[in-house]
Amino acid sequence: MAKAKKDREDARGPRMDDLSDLTPQNLSRAARRRQAQARARATPVSPEEQAKWEAKTAAAEARKGERTNAPFIVLGVVAVLVIALFAWNALKPKEQLTVGALHAPAVAALDGGGAAYPPDSAEAVGESVKFGYLPAVELQELADGTVVLGAEPEAADGGEAAGAGEAASAPGFSQPYAQLSPEEFAEGSIPAPREDGRAGTPVTWEDAYADFAEATVFMPAVDTRAELDAVLDAAAARERLDALIVRTEDAGLARAAADAGAPALFTGDLPATTAEQLETAGFSMAAVPADREDLTAWIESGLQVWATGVSSAEQLGELAEQGVQGALTANPFELQPPEGGED
Repeated sequence: MAKAKKDREDARGPRMDDLSDLTPQNLSRAARRRQAQARARATPVSPEEQAKWEAKTAAAEARKGERTNAPFIVLGVVAVLVIALFAWNALKPKEQLTVGALHAPAVAALDGGGAAYPPDSAEAVGESVKFGYLPAVELQELADGTVVLGAEPEAADGGEAAGAGEAASAPGFSQPYAQLSPEEFAEGSIPAPREDGRAGTPVTWEDAYADFAEATVFMPAVDTRAELDAVLDAAAARERLDALIVRTEDAGLARAAADAGAPALFTGDLPATTAEQLETAGFSMAAVPADREDLTAWIESGLQVWATGVSSAEQLGELAEQGVQGALTANPFELQPPEGGED
């Protein structure tokens, strides 16, 4: 019997309490123990511990906010940088072309490219600048002295020169330039060089220069002091004398241009003069036919040479290798076709 009782106690295990153990005294002690444990857990923390706990909680919340807002912060920074880049590109000074920055071979479009567009028209100048050709325009004076772009009447009409004392009509007009008022000039139209071409818009020197002075080097031809003054005044007002080449055969006009700070290009008859004479007169450039036997001597003379009568892009490249700065031509597309062809 004793053995059986012991086996039952062993089977019950050490954690199982006998009903006899649950006396009121034991129950009272257990209750008091649980109450003590509860009071211990509910004991208020010290101010220092509370402060530490609040600091940890705030730091955790801050880190949580940083993790939540981080993508938006990055996007905001990127947006600010992109806006700043666009603003910088829009406001930064644009690089301006000058005579000293021209790369050989440069191509100057006579009459603004008069073989392709209405000579010395607003469209001719605009297209020349668009494709990188230098506008080598002709200038004329109207009745009130206004300087305008205008091709030589004889060359534009293809006819013979007018008789002595007789002025030829301006191309597209029934009167010579010197008899046209600014209003009559503005209302006219300039014939296209081809029958299927569109007529061009007459334009004053002041308007043409205002539109494109910052984008190119102009090479106007001047025959009078009034024309030269208009050219120099416009360039000086925009501080672009270093982006101007004055074409003339008049030594006095060349000296005035050089003294103002603009190089002068001689366009007259070369056999009648020498390189030394031209330099003395104030010229620093000369237009020289590409087929001249003494072309090399002109290149080596110290004057900058612009070739005339160049027939192909290949020939122009060869001339540039010899030291020629560029070419003067009425059809610049034949010498330096734009990438992708003409629009």
